[in-house]
Amino acid sequence: MVLPGEELTVNICHIGMRNRNIVMKIETVNALGEKMTEGSAEVSQPTTAYIFTGQGSHSPESPAAHAVLDGNDKHLCAVYGFSILEIVKDNPKEETIHFGGIKGQATCQCYMDTSYYTIDKDSYIKTLPLHPNSLLFATQFTQIAPVVTEKAAFKDSCLKVFIENDCAFAGNSPGEYSALASIADALAISAVVNVIFY
Repeated sequence: MVLPGEELTVNICHIGMRNRNIVMKIETVNALGEKMTEGSAEVSQPTTAYIFTGQGSHSPESPAAHAVLDGNDKHLCAVYGFSILEIVKDNPKEETIHFGGIKGQATCQCYMDTSYYTIDKDSYIKTLPLHPNSLLFATQFTQIAPVVTEKAAFKDSCLKVFIENDCAFAGNSPGEYSALASIADALAISAVVNVIFY
């Protein structure tokens, strides 16, 4: 029994999680340490917004992230003849891609579009690369890297049950595609890579 004016202490302790809600244990004790009331409650979390960047860099270390990265790297190798993982890791100034067979010929034109023609001082036409510094300066590669790594990081977070089902999301530039491929699961990541490349 609690008497009027009696001093009470309320202890609230976070004891766990259930369906992404915080589970709280609540106890009220009097000055002698006697338990007067006890209970528990589930407290819902505020809505989380997931933001997918345009051009940032990530280095996911989880098996789920590596599975996404490796799968997309295989897709890029098969369809476009290059490894995005090697480009991100080594940042080469150029990459030689050998076009063999029907598939290679079909892809050849997209690479022709990564250069431009100019006329030098002697009136000769020259073909120059759009991005002579390195391939990571080329939009085709710069924008693929964060999209693939964001999808990998998201997949890893899903497997660890960190992602809320009822969430807000947004993306900036190619991050919009990351959001659609990740949260909405509306696009296969290989389709996103194809859209960004062209």
